[in-house]
Parts: sequence; structure tokens; C-alpha cells
Amino acid sequence: MPVPTESNVFLVPGVRCVSPAGTPDVMRGEESQVFGALEITGLRDALVILPGTHSKWVRVIEGRIHDFATFFTGEMFALLHHHSSIGAVLNREKQNNASFHKGLAESVGPGGMLNQVFAARARTLCEDVSGQSMSAYLSGILIGSEFSHGKELFTPEGELLLIGDNHLAELYQQAAERFAVELRPLDPAETVVKGVAQICATTSTTHGGHRKQNQTQDVSPC
Repeated sequence: MPVPTESNVFLVPGVRCVSPAGTPDVMRGEESQVFGALEITGLRDALVILPGTHSKWVRVIEGRIHDFATFFTGEMFALLHHHSSIGAVLNREKQNNASFHKGLAESVGPGGMLNQVFAARARTLCEDVSGQSMSAYLSGILIGSEFSHGKELFTPEGELLLIGDNHLAELYQQAAERFAVELRPLDPAETVVKGVAQICATTSTTHGGHRKQNQTQDVSPC
């Protein structure tokens, strides 16, 4: 929508939907990267994963965002490190692929995520964890939980698009291999540029102060 009194300035309101789980969900900004990913790949149907503080799985059908689900993965990781009783045993500087993969494997085990998260502390009391990283183990638990439930919600087929920085992209690629998901990584900076350009092009079709139908209008309302 145009900003009153400003020349060639528009507000993009974001997107809301009812997720596949039947709960309300929102995004503010990631839609530009989704549209950019479609522009780069030429796809009209896709499932896009955007890892981060609030990781999102976004389903696109016929070039339009159909629905999506947000996972609290990144923020939960930060909260457990800085504001929980197990933070003292976590060291983000010490990365360990074996510990990460152990977390991925145990994320689908019995007990559920809340039980598995506490195991990061219990292991330091009951086992010899020298050479391991409880931070990497916790990361595996959280990302593994995201993949397990993301697959359940979306039942993905074929290649999924991944938009994330190098560190997260590497972790999500490893998780994808364990969960038998094929990912195609895309440059997040390029998807932003392409997506914003698409939004600007759509905005340029405005007539009489009302934007024509765009990619987000078919999303289910909250």
C-alpha cells in the first residue's frame, strides 16, 4: 500500500495463514525471499525452508504462497543457552559433528523434545562427555525436531529450496540427509534482491491507489 505524503514509498504488510497444523501463523519479510527463490529457480510449485530465529517452512502452489509453518528453533536454542539452567554446560564455540548427529538421531526417539533437551545437562553429570559438545547435541535435537514435524506437516516430495546463511545451511543439509530430504541451497542475499524487485514490479501495476492481485492474496486468513 502507498505511504501517504511520500513519493514512491510503499508498505508491504507481510503474510498470515492457517498452518497445516490448524494454527494461525504469520511472516514479516520472508515472503520476499520466497518470491526471489521462485524467480531464481523458475519454479511455480515448491517447498521452501528458511532457517533462523523463527524457522519457516513455506509451501508455494502455482506461484502463490499457499501456507506455511513457523518453528521456534533458533530462538529456543538462544534461550536455552542464555536463560536456562542447562546453559552452563553449553558452549556454542565448540562445534562437534558427532554430537550434532547424535542429537539428530535422538530427536526422533521416545520421550519427546522436552525430555531430550534436559539430557544435554544430565549427560554431563552421568557420562564422560569429554570431546563432545552439548551445544551441538542440543542443536541436533532442535533441528531434528523441526525436520521431523516439518515432514509430518508437509509430506515433501522432490527437492526443497533452502535459504539460509552458510553455517545454518550446512547444519540443515546434514539434517536433511538424515531425514531423507533433498535440499537445494540458495544465496539468501540474492533471494532478497530478486524478491524485492518482484514486489516493486507488482507495486508498479497499482492503479487508483489499489494494488492488483499479488502472490499473497490466496493465503488463508487467520
